Amino acid sequence: LKGGYKVINQEVDNNMPLIDWADDNTLGIIHAKRGALTLTLFDYGTKSKLPRKLRRFDQVKSMDFSDNGRLIIVSGVVNGKNDLFLLSSRRDRVKRLTDDLYDDMYASFVPGTNSFVFSSNRTSDTLAVKTNDFENLGKTMNLFIYNLDTTKTVLKRVTNTISHDTKPLALNRDIVYYLSDQKGVSNLFKYSLSSGIYTQVTNYRQSIKNFDIDFTNNALAFISTQIGQDQIYYANDFNYNQQIFTPTTPRQQVLQVKAFRERRKPKANALTIQDIVEQRLSEKNKEAKRDTVQTDTTEVSDPEVIDTDNYQFEEDVTVAPDEDVINTDDYTFDNDLVKPQQESFLTQYRQLRKENKITGPLKYEERFSADNIITSFVIDPLRGFGILLETQMTDMLENHKFSGGVTAITDLSSGDIWAEYQYLKGRVDLRGRLERNVLEWDPNGRENQQYSKNTITLGASLPINTKARFSVNPFYTYTTFESQPLALGSSPQFDEVSNNQFAGAHLEFVYDNSIINGMNLIEGSRAKISLRHYEGLKDKEESFTNFKADLRHYQKIHREIVFATRLFYGSFFGRAPKNYLLGGMDNWINQDDNLEGTANPLAPIEQVGVDNSELLFTEFATNVRGFDYASLVGNNTVVFNAELRVPLIRYLQAGPITSNFFRNLQFTGFFDIGSAWTGASPFNEDNSISNRIIRDGAFVIDLKNFRNPWLYSYGFGFRTMLLGYYVKVDVAYPVENFNVGDTAFHFTLGYDF
Repeated sequence: LKGGYKVINQEVDNNMPLIDWADDNTLGIIHAKRGALTLTLFDYGTKSKLPRKLRRFDQVKSMDFSDNGRLIIVSGVVNGKNDLFLLSSRRDRVKRLTDDLYDDMYASFVPGTNSFVFSSNRTSDTLAVKTNDFENLGKTMNLFIYNLDTTKTVLKRVTNTISHDTKPLALNRDIVYYLSDQKGVSNLFKYSLSSGIYTQVTNYRQSIKNFDIDFTNNALAFISTQIGQDQIYYANDFNYNQQIFTPTTPRQQVLQVKAFRERRKPKANALTIQDIVEQRLSEKNKEAKRDTVQTDTTEVSDPEVIDTDNYQFEEDVTVAPDEDVINTDDYTFDNDLVKPQQESFLTQYRQLRKENKITGPLKYEERFSADNIITSFVIDPLRGFGILLETQMTDMLENHKFSGGVTAITDLSSGDIWAEYQYLKGRVDLRGRLERNVLEWDPNGRENQQYSKNTITLGASLPINTKARFSVNPFYTYTTFESQPLALGSSPQFDEVSNNQFAGAHLEFVYDNSIINGMNLIEGSRAKISLRHYEGLKDKEESFTNFKADLRHYQKIHREIVFATRLFYGSFFGRAPKNYLLGGMDNWINQDDNLEGTANPLAPIEQVGVDNSELLFTEFATNVRGFDYASLVGNNTVVFNAELRVPLIRYLQAGPITSNFFRNLQFTGFFDIGSAWTGASPFNEDNSISNRIIRDGAFVIDLKNFRNPWLYSYGFGFRTMLLGYYVKVDVAYPVENFNVGDTAFHFTLGYDF
């Protein structure tokens, strides 16, 4: 959008939100709200929401409800460790189940039991065996079962393969389905707990990223990749009991050989049975010293089944970190210990001259660096060809942002200059902007006119979320009109004829959920709605208001083919409304202007010294290809554009394209339609275009000419990068008053519409 930008430029977190059904009517959602993780229970019947903050977690990787929906097993990140936690869906209670350096993920309950199966890179099935060495962590992920009914600290190992076994889904007490890449491609596998045998169920060529099985209707839904993009697939009449065998890929064979060799290597620090017993006794002694409840390692012959409807959560106990584990939150560096040794005089001298390489930690300083510099060509509809220079500076944390720019027109008399500062540290973004616009105009060939507009803006923006922003920008504007006669003997200096002052405010709402997939390849929607009011300070009769709405949607058709649409509506109203000039395109190189019409501000003026300051506020309504600028003039306008964008080379070529020209080559077919009017709209038969008023003395004639108030065109074009600039070429067939005009060619610079 013109003048618009995204609220927060950040990557999309594809892991959030997490969803799971607690029962037939209640949906559990874990999502981020204003930077904090939140668990929300949504009742589908009553449409009510019950939110709860999850302040303990830095991130949540997975979630699953028990059969009755009272308990939730989650894989959460706390202080950099990914462990399993048991949550109550009714109360704000959390119980930690695992606490070690191993990654425990994708936990899900086994139907009809109080056990759950999860994926982990732990090398032992005993929870009491802990490691503080990251190098000894497992390189693969296997499946384990955790039983909430037992007091033992021993897990039940399900798989023990040299592969990543993830996303377990239990059918019953015996059968578990999961994803495994032991054949080189992640496919669906089935494991029988009673027989200890696993079988391959699917043999897709592309890895499955996630899946779910509808065992009642024998259906499989899964996510896989096709040409670099995730796609959702649904398979009816899926036989989840089938057995398939596929050979291992050569890459996986090499990885398995390396893994076997690593396992055969003798480990100097391998734990013996005696070491494990001593470590367990040491752990029990530590727990006793901390006055916590000891874990009974003896097996319970008939364990009492946990009542999940009234599960009692123990109070959370803050466990002091092990002495062997580094506390990264409060780490203290020891002084370097230098062993006494005999050194020569030359060695000591060099040591004194040697600079210390460690220079930190240093206090943060707000150092600024340029992170965006733009140099480009612009073609202004009023002033012609120019050069645009823009730069931007920010500090490392992007709390302060300075930006500025200059537009230099080739006549060296017109141009723009602006500077802006933004304070982005708080919830509300603050900004201040200075801007000056100068226009030199020759209305009749007998004088040069110079118009200038100086604006001071102080604004505040509230980011509603990562996609929407609302802004309030009060401003002060000062305009001047100067004239210089071209007659012989006249003064070469401009003489100020008039000036005006305005105060007002600019309200703006911006919405943008679009994703850019390439040069001029966009998916999603954009909207920009604004209301700007100018209140005349010297003359109240000069006050006016401008309302604009720009709505755009980019619909993906297939792969990179996009159908783009745009609807623009603008209206000037008030005591001194300005005009919209319909026709043409932005940055039109070979531009043509329509200089006819009584209300046309571009029309020549016979008298000398006539103030035409309306040019400073006049806006061009584009794109309507095939027509000149100001083909229609009015206080109101509406424009609709539709484009089918086909990046033909990228669509046909699946691999990389080295040529910048062909990689960005895009063919388009378009349709434009629009109108500009004053008074009744084009939808009314008494509109100002289909009716002409003729005044002759005391007589006023209202003549109906039945002229079509709409201008529209259709055609085709192409876009690509040429000499570092994005160039657009369009061939348009204009239609005016139901008559097809001469073919028009447009050469323009810039993206999108």
